[in-house]
Amino acid sequence: LVVQVKSLPTASGNTEITFSNAAAGQSGNIKFVNASNHTITANALVAINADVLTTLSTSGTYHLAYYVTAASGNDTILVSASAALT
Repeated sequence: LVVQVKSLPTASGNTEITFSNAAAGQSGNIKFVNASNHTITANALVAINADVLTTLSTSGTYHLAYYVTAASGNDTILVSASAALT
C-alpha cells in the first residue's frame, strides 16, 4: 500500500487524503501535520467524517488510522483521526 499523504506528512498547501495500491485488510497509522490551516479533503475512496476533515484543516499535529475494506471502490478505506495533539 502506498499512502500518498504519508509522503507529505506536513501539509504545505491544500492536501487531498488518498491512497494507492490498497489491499483489503491492510491498516496503519499516519502522523499528519498541518503547518498553516491548509484545507484537507479526501479522495472518493476514503470514508472519513466531514467534521474530521474540518478539524484536520486546522493547524496542528494529528494521528490518523486507516483500514482498507476492499481493494477498490468508493468509501473502501476507512480513516479516523485524533484531535490535535500537543
